[in-house]
Amino acid sequence: MRISSLAVDRCQPDGDYRVFATAHDINWLASALLVLDRTGKVLGEFWNPGWLMQIAMTANCAEIAVWGYHNDLRLSELADGSEEYFQIVAHFSADHIAGFAPSLPGERSNGSFRWYKALTPQGTKIREIEFVGADVNIWLRCGKSLALTSDGAPGVTGIADFSRCRDVEHGFVDIASD
Repeated sequence: MRISSLAVDRCQPDGDYRVFATAHDINWLASALLVLDRTGKVLGEFWNPGWLMQIAMTANCAEIAVWGYHNDLRLSELADGSEEYFQIVAHFSADHIAGFAPSLPGERSNGSFRWYKALTPQGTKIREIEFVGADVNIWLRCGKSLALTSDGAPGVTGIADFSRCRDVEHGFVDIASD
């Protein structure tokens, strides 16, 4: 397994900590969001059909967001026929990481996420995510920022002067929610 992102929760009342990691096998397309205790014991795991790339955590360590790829959405009704992958953003309570993502929109999932959304249009690239308060800010490689609130609703957007996607309509499609 290859680790692509780490976040450490130092907010535990007993002074202990948890480690959140995204990990994937370089030969297999799925990846996991893992929760580990200080000894490395797995406390929770969520599986995704594509590589998860980054973790963000709220300042109080209560919420987790991840972004990554979803390999199967290219086969869904969302696809435009290109070979580009969809990128996703998912939001979790840090105290409950479990299950797996749906393969296609509307499919049942036992994932513990609060929401799980695909970025449109297909092939749009995320640079990074971060929490600003309770909102998840999503920075796109083309110079635009999008936001989703803790309940998954669209938040404030912004655009940099150097943006290469000024005229592109970006948005999110619900793949699943709790």
